[in-house]
Amino acid sequence: MVELILQAVDKQRAKVLACAPSNIAVDNMMERVHEANPKLKIVRIGHPARLLESVQHLCLDALVSSQSDYAKQTNDIRKEINKLNKKVLKCKTKAERKEIWGEYKMLKKDLRSIEQGYINEILSGASVIFCTLTSACDKTLVRYIKSPRLQDNLFDLVVIDECAQSIEPACWIPLRHAKKLVMAGDHK
Repeated sequence: MVELILQAVDKQRAKVLACAPSNIAVDNMMERVHEANPKLKIVRIGHPARLLESVQHLCLDALVSSQSDYAKQTNDIRKEINKLNKKVLKCKTKAERKEIWGEYKMLKKDLRSIEQGYINEILSGASVIFCTLTSACDKTLVRYIKSPRLQDNLFDLVVIDECAQSIEPACWIPLRHAKKLVMAGDHK
């Protein structure tokens, strides 16, 4: 599978979504791809607590938070949100709360927009994105694929490793993001 991914990226300039049914299987595949070509831009989608320590620096959360501009922009907005939260506790009328709620919603929308912009930038630059089968429907990935600013965000190739160990409906999840599919696994 590692060789298939590397060949698809190197020779065909394909954008690949690599999946497996378990976090450990995805992390193992990711480690091997990274060892084979450390210069290849790869990203792991998933909760950092569930990932192997060796791939956490390639996790989407780690890559986004390492952006210095991101930290500056979002910290200011988070401070404003915290101030509004404290203000709400001091409000005596419903009208005051409603006004603060409107501000709060705008700030949260701005925060999500900034985060999604950085996420889209990182995912656009990646040649291979790794996730579990169920993480292929993660809202972050789906927003990236459906982003109107980005064109043709379907993956050229979706690879499912250890396919025989997963349940069939889970394998259907990443299929909607693919032009081609390769499934691998022990038939027994």
